[in-house]
Amino acid sequence: MNANEFKTRYGYRRCEKCCGKCKEKFRDYIPRFYEPGAFGAIRKFDIHEGVDIYTHDGAPVYAVEEGIVTAVYEFTGKKADCDWWNETWCVKVQGKSGVVTYGELEYPGELAPIGVKVAAGQVIGHVTLVLRPEKYRPDIRNHSVAMLHLELRTETCHLDGWKLDGERDKRLLDPTPYLKSKDLIIT
Repeated sequence: MNANEFKTRYGYRRCEKCCGKCKEKFRDYIPRFYEPGAFGAIRKFDIHEGVDIYTHDGAPVYAVEEGIVTAVYEFTGKKADCDWWNETWCVKVQGKSGVVTYGELEYPGELAPIGVKVAAGQVIGHVTLVLRPEKYRPDIRNHSVAMLHLELRTETCHLDGWKLDGERDKRLLDPTPYLKSKDLIIT
């Protein structure tokens, strides 16, 4: 198997220059309530706190609304105590709808420094590979080993996860209706 066949089979590719032909409606990539990437999906050890938007490695991530970058930190990987996933970063942006967490990104560097105001539609990072290739799931609609993990909270807070036997923190909101209301595209 050559590199292109491998990348195609395992659901990711790096777009070197976007031609615009691959753009599709963002809402078509929002997981349905019964899919593993959906908000509230029951997992092995916890309940999913966000929405996973499957895409390709290197896909740009655009701010869904204007706001201020309040945090940038390691999201998955060894340093985040999640070593079953690759190392990724997240950017938190406080806006009129609350705090949006954009997770599973490459290190954003100068794209989204803390304290900077970002505009709706501004690139704040790029998606990276969060899953190892053997974790690819062809049985899941649109699945990829690269994805944007998006959370919505009413305020900045650090939660210790939504445990299987626990209640959802009231500050944690389902971002699905919010995302569906946006006229966004995914590349």
